[in-house]
Amino acid sequence: MNDLQSLWRLWKSARLLARYDALLPEEYRARLPWSARVARRILGFGQTKETGLLGVRLAHALERLGPAYIKLGQMLATRPDIVSEDVARSLEHLQDRLPPFPDAAARAAIAQSLGQPVETVFSVFGVPVAAASIAQVHRATTSDGAEAAVKVLRPGIEALFRRDLEALALFARLAERFSR
Repeated sequence: MNDLQSLWRLWKSARLLARYDALLPEEYRARLPWSARVARRILGFGQTKETGLLGVRLAHALERLGPAYIKLGQMLATRPDIVSEDVARSLEHLQDRLPPFPDAAARAAIAQSLGQPVETVFSVFGVPVAAASIAQVHRATTSDGAEAAVKVLRPGIEALFRRDLEALALFARLAERFSR
């Protein structure tokens, strides 16, 4: 992905965070410099019906942005010294309580990885017992009777991570260049 595509991804990410009022939140408006107040207006802050605490709004926005942003939220959940106790607590649900992806996609990924249908390898392949930003876990029983936990990567995760990490790397370079 080139820098122009990364800039576009960053712009879309900023717009989504803004719509959730999670980028330059209303709670901090009085403390923001005039340039940030102008940015709030340009980016269209608070245009979603999302209400509630800042941490909840931020968590929902990060979920919508995808796995790399969810990972960022997971890291922030461990840093109440940076984001406050309330925000960190709200971000904790990003750790392992995300919606699972469809069973058909999990079965297709396993079949592609193992080169044979799921039914050939497992006599029982259960519903997901945990789902996170990168993968989900299914309980299963192998065809020879052994209990197993099967971790399945989310479909397209490599490409999504590559796209977002390149965009975030560009953001970091720009921040270093233009920030004290």
